[in-house]
Amino acid sequence: VSTKISNHSASLGYLAAQGCQALRGVSASPRLDAEVLLAHTAGISRSVVFAFSERTIRPEMECRYFDLIAKRVNGMLVAQLVGKKEFYSLEFVVTADTLVPRPETELLVEKALAWIPEKAKMSILDIGTGTGAIALAIKKHRPHACITGVDVSEAALFVAKGNGVALDLDVRWLRSSAYSALSGERFDLIVTNPPYVEKGDPCLLDDICFEPRLALDGGTDGLDIIRVIVAGAKKHLSPNGRLLMEHGLDQSGVVTKLLQANSLEVLGSYCDLARHPRALGAQVVTP
Repeated sequence: VSTKISNHSASLGYLAAQGCQALRGVSASPRLDAEVLLAHTAGISRSVVFAFSERTIRPEMECRYFDLIAKRVNGMLVAQLVGKKEFYSLEFVVTADTLVPRPETELLVEKALAWIPEKAKMSILDIGTGTGAIALAIKKHRPHACITGVDVSEAALFVAKGNGVALDLDVRWLRSSAYSALSGERFDLIVTNPPYVEKGDPCLLDDICFEPRLALDGGTDGLDIIRVIVAGAKKHLSPNGRLLMEHGLDQSGVVTKLLQANSLEVLGSYCDLARHPRALGAQVVTP
C-alpha cells in the first residue's frame, strides 16, 4: 500500500475504494474496514464518508490513512488502529494491553443477563476482564448487581477502570490471577473469557500477533487457565452459584469433563452465531 503524499487531494469515495481494494483477501469486511479507517483519519463519521463521497481530504491525511490500511493488511485489527471497539452497544477503549472484545463474546453477556433477575443484588465475578467489556455490559443492564472484574495485568485494569468511568458504571476492579486476591469470597455467578489458545497456534507468532499474548495463550493444550478457574470455582461460588465460560471451538468436550470432575453440573452448551459451540454453563452440585 503506497503512503506517498499526493500533490492532489483525493475524494473520500476514491480513497475508500482504494482501501477496500487493498483489504480484499485480508478482511471479511474490506469496505467497512476502509470506511472506518478513513473516517477515523479524517475526524468524521462513517456516514459522512458514504454520503459525501466527493469531498476531499488533505494530502497528509491521505498518507496517514494509507499507513493505517498497510497496518490492517499486516494483520492489525481495526479496533487497535482506531483505539476503540463497540461491544454490546457500548463503546470501549482498547489498547495494546487488552484483547479486542469479539462479537461472539456477547453470547456470555446474553446468557448472564438471562440468569440475573432484573433487580437482583447478585454478586458477579468477571475473571480476565481485560477492557472490562463483559463486566460493564452486565452492569449496564443489571445495575443492582455487585460486580467485580479481575485481571492479572495492571495495564489492562487501567483500561477497564477508564472504560468504567467513561460509561459511568460502578464495578470493583482488582489485580488478581484468577482467584488469588479473592480469598474467602463467594459469588453467585462467575463469568469468564479466559486465554484458551494452544501455545503452538500460529496466531501467537510474534510477527502476526498484535494482541497481548497473556490474554490469549492457554498453555500447551490451551487449557492451563481454564483448569485453574474450574478447579477453584466450587470454593468461590455460593450455593447454587453458576459458572459461565467461553472456550475454544474444539474444547467443549474436554471442558465439560473438567467441570464434571470438579463437582460442577453442566447446564448447557451455547453456540455462537456461526453455530459453533462457544461457551458452557455449569452449577455447583448440591448434595
